[in-house]
Amino acid sequence: RSKQNQNEEKKLSDCWKEIHGQDDWVGLLDPMDSLLRAELIRYGEMAQACYDAFDFDRYSKYCGSCKYPRNKFFVGLEMETHGYEVTRYLYATSNVNLPNFFRQSQWPKVWSKHADWIGYVAVSNDEMSKQLG
Repeated sequence: RSKQNQNEEKKLSDCWKEIHGQDDWVGLLDPMDSLLRAELIRYGEMAQACYDAFDFDRYSKYCGSCKYPRNKFFVGLEMETHGYEVTRYLYATSNVNLPNFFRQSQWPKVWSKHADWIGYVAVSNDEMSKQLG
């Protein structure tokens, strides 16, 4: 059998430690292992979700926050099939006076004058947990 066919039959639950770097990705990079590629894309999309969900609109009173509530985060981004559920949001505060460091709303009453939403914590749902092993 070709290496490509073996990779297609391989399950993430059988090799997740190697896919996540246990052996420094030996034998997985050239050619790129299909499971490694899929994981890189999936995690990249989850990181991109932070940018896509951030409210950059200075005319919104929620500027600097997340556009979506936790329970609708992945649905709002059309990512409900990623197999994760958001459990917490992460925020950063600053008293440093850097004009472009934090987004500030033009509204007089805002959700926060000193904090910005910076991301989320998510856990795998039951189906994804089975895939991961």
